[in-house]
This record gives sequence, C-alpha cells and structure tokens, in this order.
Amino acid sequence: MRGQDGVDEVAIDLGEVSWDYETAVVSARPAWYGPAAKALAVAAVAVGLVWGSVPASPPALGEPLWSSPTSMPGLGVTPNAIFAVEADSIIAHEPRTGRELWRAQVPERISYLDWSYSGVLVAMSYSVDDGYQSGLTLIEEGTGKILADFWETDMDGSAIGRSGELLLLYYRSVGPDFDESCRGDGCAVLTAVDIRDGRTAWSYRSRQPGDLLTSIVDGQVISLAFVGREGRVNVVDPADGSVRSVFEIGAVQHRMSILAGDNLITLELASGQGLRQGVVKAYGIRSQALEWEATIELDESAYLESCDKTVCIGDSTRSIVLDDKTGRVVEERPHEFQEGTGFGLELTSGVRIGFVEPSGFSTDRSMEAVVTDPAGRVIRRIERVVPVWSEERTESAHLLRRGKEAVDLLSVDGSGKVGWLGQVPSTVEWCGVQGELLTCWSYNEPTTGRGPMGRVWVWHLPQ
Repeated sequence: MRGQDGVDEVAIDLGEVSWDYETAVVSARPAWYGPAAKALAVAAVAVGLVWGSVPASPPALGEPLWSSPTSMPGLGVTPNAIFAVEADSIIAHEPRTGRELWRAQVPERISYLDWSYSGVLVAMSYSVDDGYQSGLTLIEEGTGKILADFWETDMDGSAIGRSGELLLLYYRSVGPDFDESCRGDGCAVLTAVDIRDGRTAWSYRSRQPGDLLTSIVDGQVISLAFVGREGRVNVVDPADGSVRSVFEIGAVQHRMSILAGDNLITLELASGQGLRQGVVKAYGIRSQALEWEATIELDESAYLESCDKTVCIGDSTRSIVLDDKTGRVVEERPHEFQEGTGFGLELTSGVRIGFVEPSGFSTDRSMEAVVTDPAGRVIRRIERVVPVWSEERTESAHLLRRGKEAVDLLSVDGSGKVGWLGQVPSTVEWCGVQGELLTCWSYNEPTTGRGPMGRVWVWHLPQ
C-alpha cells in the first residue's frame, strides 16, 4: 500500500483491527493516514494499547527467558553459551535458561569480551597502574579454563582470526598513526597461540608504522602483510610467523590497501573534489611484481575492501566487484541513495539494509536504515534505528527503533517488508541474534567500582 506521500507503508494486524504504519517516521508516535484514523485510534484505546507504540501481530516478542546483571558493556554470544562479566569474573550462562555453567576469575579492569573463536573466548583488559598496558586472556569456552594471558605496554590488542589451530592476536601501538613514529619497542606485535593448549606458536614484531592487511578465506587467515606509508611490504606466513617476502610498491594512502587472494591491492585517489580518477593496482605477493592495473572514476567517499577472493571498490553512488587475478569487473551495482554506503546487512534474498549515520550529533547513536532491492533500488527508509547484529547471513534482519518511552523491535524480510515484533526495555543499547535467541545489553545508572553497570536480556525470537 502507498501512503499519501508515496512512501511504502506496512500493514499490521491485531485480531480484526488492521491499519497502516508509516515506517519512515522519526518520532515514537506513528503517523496515521486515511479518513478512518480517528476511529482506529479509539479502537486502539479500547483494546488497551498505549499511544506511541506499534500494535503487534502475533507472534510477538514475549517475556524475557532470563536476565542477569553485568558489570561491563561487553558480551560473548555463541550457540553454546552467553558470557557476561560480574565483578572480577566471567560467567558462562546456558543460552535458553540462564543457568550458570562456569565462572572464571579474570584480570582486573576487563574492558571487553570478544566473540569466541572455535571454542576460545578472548577477554580484553587494561591497566594504568604502571603506564598503559593491555592484555588478552584466552579462556576455554566449555570449561572456563584460562589457556593464556598476554600483556603489552603502550599497545592495544585484539584477535584477528584463525590459521588452522592457531589463533592470531594483534597488538598495535597506541601512540602513532600511519604517518608517525612508534613508541617503545616496535609498532605492532603479531602472536599466534595454539587454541588446544594456549602455547605460543610464534611471535612477530613490526618496527615500522603502517597498516596490517589480512586475507581471510572460508574463515581462515591465509595471508598477512604489513604495509608502511612509503610502500614497504612485509609478507608474513600465518602458519609459522616467518617473513615470506619483502618488497617495495611506492607510497600508499592510509587504509587504501588490502590483500585479496595472492595479490596486494592498492587504490590511489587523485586529490580534489567531486568525481576523480581512482587507480587500482595489484601486486603479486609471490612474484613481487605489478600484475594488473585499472582506472575507475570515484568520488571522495571511495573505499576499498577485501571480499573473500575478490576486490570490492565503491563510493556513495555504486559498488564494484573486481576479479582479484585480472582486475576485470565482475559486478557493478548502483546505490540510489547518495548519503554514502556506510555499512549494512545483506539478506539471502539479496535485499540490503544500509545504515547512514546522521550528519549532526545523535545522543542515542541511532541511524537511518535504507532498504534496497538486489538491483540497488530503494524500497524504503526507516529513521532512528540501530541494527541488530547477526554473525550469519539470514533470510530476515532485525532493527531497534528508538522512541521516547520504549524501543521497538522490527523485522525486515527477504522482500524488504517491515514488521513489528514487540518492545524491549528503553535502556537497551544493542542486541544480537544467535539462532532463535535475541540477546540484548541494557545500561543501568552509573555505579562506582565494579558493581553492575548493565544487564543481559535474552528472549526467544518470534519466527
């Protein structure tokens, strides 16, 4: 159905009552259309609905399966457990019941829990007692056993992926950026840990500022390379930490180089405003020679990404997929919306939900969702939403839409249609989907010390 302004609407039913809800509304109060608006509002009041909420059509989100306090805004969610931090411990909860599976003591000032990597949970910590230090603690997901604990000074750490039975950890100096020198003993450290016993397999330290590039295929890191601003490339073997090769490619721009298959790809964008020439070059990491070169017209929002074994390039108007071996254009898709590609979710049907950050300051971190069909045509826009993240590409996606009194849970199906599933507490900051479960984290009032600062909520997700 089309509204008076030509924007698609969503039909939502409640028993015998049916009306249209405009999805592009900014405020918490729906926009109602048609001559029957007054009668429908009276009917809504008659069935006990609160103005400002969207009526649901069954099945709707029910009561939480369980809830538990947590002392930090980081969660680990896997099919087998939901991990939260309480005081100085990580607690593993059974996903459907919340039953405690195990409790493990962790370092002080734990700042975040990373997602589990093949049965290993990564906890990130920091200390400022004797200068800035950060730590990565590896914990066995099934038992809570601490496998390893790594600390570095003046560096921040994270896990970047797996190579066989090795988990690769990356520390980067907190001092420099791409164009500055590093503090202390090196700019970055790569460490490979055997996830079976926590043993350090190898460690590599880089002493030049630059970007770390990774090539990940089928969930495995197959190549690593450090690229400095002057174009010096150090290719590192993820299996043993050895340097495969060192070669020069000339000056590169920050975050304008990637690994794709066996090639290192760079994008050089000419200076200026508006459309300009972008030069894409591919260097073989084995041959150390220029393999191919392509010229593409791009605007100032140009980006370069690795897409498995292909190369993804785009700007605010289109996305282009290149063959990594030849540079041939495999696919080109326009964007009808001009605000920028940002980031998004893609459904199995090819429908894409792109998220555009507001130009001004947003107190609730909400964005505009732009739903497009597989050809890139805009189906609809939804304002004031936050994405609900999923690790898998699914048939439908979910969004949180913030109102003044509550947060609505919306679904977007494979055709781009939007439905209302229910409401979550107004304090909820973010949510994620794992299978049939919706896990959310909500913020409490500020507390002193390491008392509960938030809460974990788990619901069964309506199908």
